[in-house]
Amino acid sequence: MLKTKELSLEGPVIKIDSRFLNNFDSEKYEMFHPKSWEEVLNFKSRFFDLNSNLPLESVITPGTQHLYEDYIDFIKQYGDLFMIIFLKYKITGDIVGCFFSIPNPFRKNESDTYDSLEAFIILLEKEHQGKGLGWLLTLYSAKAAWDNNMRYNSSPIENNVKRSIRIAKKYGQEHKRTHLILEYSM
Repeated sequence: MLKTKELSLEGPVIKIDSRFLNNFDSEKYEMFHPKSWEEVLNFKSRFFDLNSNLPLESVITPGTQHLYEDYIDFIKQYGDLFMIIFLKYKITGDIVGCFFSIPNPFRKNESDTYDSLEAFIILLEKEHQGKGLGWLLTLYSAKAAWDNNMRYNSSPIENNVKRSIRIAKKYGQEHKRTHLILEYSM
């Protein structure tokens, strides 16, 4: 039976001027890339706590807590730390969001380097949603991608997650494909 439809929104990575990012009122928040792979692994439990904010239909991989290290190893092999962003709420010091991209190992440029990624997951605590932070994380991620020679982006988004679809379309992504996620039922 049909569990969900996932849209593939794709397009070029847009060059973002860092001065543009300064226009956002984000004085209560700090975005940062981890300094090491060990630091990324230290955020594993927080990543799973943030996953509880996803709608159930957006969770298509069961048991992701067992795959976190696999995701990180994949990013380490084909990408780099710039693909991982955490969002800290300065008032409490808590991590309240994150944005993970994963590299596309099937696309290289003329210099034989990877130049494509997938905006894989964006997570925000419920009380921090609706403040433009998802858009800010998206733009911050785009700047990091551009600065690291990534020129193409795709984003898998469950078709009922309207906020993420709006962000992707605002960023200039176009709906290219639809993937049907099926669930076997007896």
